[in-house]
Amino acid sequence: MNWTTTRPANLPKPTPTGQTRHQLVSRRLAPGVVGCMLAAYLMAGLTYWLNGTHGLLLGLTVFGAAGCVALLGLFRRGKLDVAQAISWLSVVDISYIIVKFFYLAFVVPDQQMLLYALSSDFLWTACTPTLAYSVPITPLARQFVRAQPVAFTVLSALYLLLHHPADPRLVFSLVQVCFVNWAALVLAQRFSVTLVRLLRARKDNETLTRLAYHDELTGLLNRRGLEERLKEMLAQSRATRTSVAVIFLDLDGFKPINDTLGHQVGDELLQSVARRIGRLTAGWAEGARVAGDEFVVVALVNDPVHLERDARDFHAALSQPVMVQGKRVELTISAGLSLYPQDAQTAQDALRRADIAMLSAKTSGKNKIRLYGRNLHAEGEYRQAVTHELVGITGRNELKLLYQPIYDIRTGQVASCEALLRWSHPKLGNISPAVFIPLAESNGSILPIGLWVIRQALGSAARWRAQGLPGVRVAVNISPIQLIQPDFVMQVRRELEAAGLDGRALELEITEGLALTDRQATIELLLELRKLDILLSLDDFGEGFASLSHMRDLPVQHIKLDRSFLSSVDEEDPGSVRYNRALIQASLQLAEALQMEVIAEGVETPAQLQLLRDLGCHYAQGYLYTRPLAFGELIEHLGFRRS
Repeated sequence: MNWTTTRPANLPKPTPTGQTRHQLVSRRLAPGVVGCMLAAYLMAGLTYWLNGTHGLLLGLTVFGAAGCVALLGLFRRGKLDVAQAISWLSVVDISYIIVKFFYLAFVVPDQQMLLYALSSDFLWTACTPTLAYSVPITPLARQFVRAQPVAFTVLSALYLLLHHPADPRLVFSLVQVCFVNWAALVLAQRFSVTLVRLLRARKDNETLTRLAYHDELTGLLNRRGLEERLKEMLAQSRATRTSVAVIFLDLDGFKPINDTLGHQVGDELLQSVARRIGRLTAGWAEGARVAGDEFVVVALVNDPVHLERDARDFHAALSQPVMVQGKRVELTISAGLSLYPQDAQTAQDALRRADIAMLSAKTSGKNKIRLYGRNLHAEGEYRQAVTHELVGITGRNELKLLYQPIYDIRTGQVASCEALLRWSHPKLGNISPAVFIPLAESNGSILPIGLWVIRQALGSAARWRAQGLPGVRVAVNISPIQLIQPDFVMQVRRELEAAGLDGRALELEITEGLALTDRQATIELLLELRKLDILLSLDDFGEGFASLSHMRDLPVQHIKLDRSFLSSVDEEDPGSVRYNRALIQASLQLAEALQMEVIAEGVETPAQLQLLRDLGCHYAQGYLYTRPLAFGELIEHLGFRRS
């Protein structure tokens, strides 16, 4: 891909896993501290060797130096971590100082060498508590640090009692060392408490900063982080005369998956998508999650000539199926792409126009990527206006139902009538269902609209039955979002009772995609509907991702062939005619094996109807019979057909 490799500049970066900044600093300082201790032992040993006195002191010093060398070697090979290295260093150092003090004070009393030892060890007796309390050490080492001033105090008091009167210089040195030991211990403890608080505050601040700029569920940038990153990219784009690509991604059908499989599965799906975005964009782009199932990818682009091709490759790689808790989830994504500065002048405009392109992809069939263009701007404004007008639509008398009869090909009689929803807005005019149904599903308006359709359709069925047409059912298209509501079956039962009808008066048309979410839950729900004697149809068969294993278990009575099956029957190309004839014949054989009946949609010519009759299709609907009719026209048409 011809993208510019970029990295976030101002946004916080996490530290390596399992290590705080304090631990990183300690790890770098540990070899230096051990090295300094080794140098001090070597200098002390050299002094004792040159003086030629107290061989035991020389042996202790060599032992301490050897201990430092061993600790440094183990640390370098990874046998000891920072805490263990500093712990053992503290134990060795404190043991060496106390044993040396005890030896010079009580075993071979030597005031001159004792004064020298106290002066040479003065720095380390003060540094040991400070060093030990600056890093996490073991409980044993912590006890040794606390024991050091106690041991010095006790040994000093005993020495002064046994050697009274003592040299004033030695008395002063002993008192000074004891005081310094206690002062260093107290100060080290206070320093440790303060350091811990500062580190905790810093960590909390980094955590808050990260939460402010990153999504907690996926770890990607959130909307605020995305806006900051986009500002950086736009500034870099102006400086380098490159472009910034903004890809807006929306998961198709995420709400049904979330509702049927549960929010935990939904969260895991979002995390899987986020990880896939992270892998696909590593090194060239930045990913963000800006809403529930909406993601954005931004990148600097050197050459936008091949941008569309690269974006389609990225979309295809991202739209592969995902395994969540052992279940294969078909992942389809609608995406929109905008480019700065070609399509927008600000970060907000770039995001909004990528969103407009995404909505265009969603309303034109989903699972595709659309590039923003000036023609899409008007479409986006139109969709935003339609979305706004969907609020409260069922109370404004703008919706209406038309009815298209479905005929039994064998008898020529009307078997049922499909209710088709239409929207006539006083200002926007007639709005296509292909536009407002996906928008209603996105913002939840489909639930009151769907209930309104069922109520009106059943009311119409009750009226035409009252006028002498008892055998005609009404067929209603059901949105997957509507069907998965927990109280859907109860709602349908209430509407049937309110209309005074039994379940045989109603047929519900569901889509293939419903079975791709949760097979068992779908089957149980449809069986509940069948208990009410409601007939079920699988709509638009052949248009989506039909699964034969799923269809085998679905308790549906009818398969509705998509109108595309008949599209080339009237063409002059014999190959196209044979192909479509074979598709229809295979569908009929499949339906017969599953004990289902077939309804063919979009029948417009006598040749199409004759083909269906020859192949043994059961039902048909289309303009060859009649266009969709209002209720009064339907009554008149049905009365004519019955005469």
